Amino acid sequence: PHSVGDDTWDGYNEIVVELKSYGIPTVVAAGNDSANVVGFAPANVSSAITVASVGKNSAGGYFRSDFSNYGTYIDISAPGEEIVSAYKEGYLATSSGTSMAAPHVAAAVALLYSDPETTYSSAEIELILKNNAIDLGNSGWDIYYGDGMVSLEYANSKLPSSNIVFSRVETECTESFVLTMSIAESGAQIYYTLDGTVPTLEKGTPYTTSITISTT
Repeated sequence: PHSVGDDTWDGYNEIVVELKSYGIPTVVAAGNDSANVVGFAPANVSSAITVASVGKNSAGGYFRSDFSNYGTYIDISAPGEEIVSAYKEGYLATSSGTSMAAPHVAAAVALLYSDPETTYSSAEIELILKNNAIDLGNSGWDIYYGDGMVSLEYANSKLPSSNIVFSRVETECTESFVLTMSIAESGAQIYYTLDGTVPTLEKGTPYTTSITISTT
């Protein structure tokens, strides 16, 4: 959920606490008032994972978004500026805000939960995200970035690791051919790249149909 300008909205607070008691982590946006998050519920609930926003400059470095709330309740940060998002009317638009940042962390939580070889608790998932975050600002935790920027690449590495089966494995060919791929896990998604880089959720293309490989 987003965060509202009321530090006593007990309804939100009680829900977050109850969810954690059932082992369900709640990811919340810190809010966009460039103010201390202590005054914004449910971001000021210690049981929540509160997410601040960062932007990216032309040199590839990350910085705190000037609108992002800050304070002792900030747990972690994520990209929240100029994020392309789907709207209910059926189109895509670019938006900025901590509500754009929080879904990155929620996605990382979901990826860790999807690992079939583990049974992480909500506390363990939060610790994994923090321990593997990309440190920004002052070394270690700080009031603007929390423990750093969430690493989707790390969470992605925890996905099922079974071998992908290729219809052909030749490294050289004299004619074009059609390549298909499959994986044993039910519901698993294959991502690929065509430039030789390692595919990730951020940089890979979802495999949905066969690929024609050309000799050129």
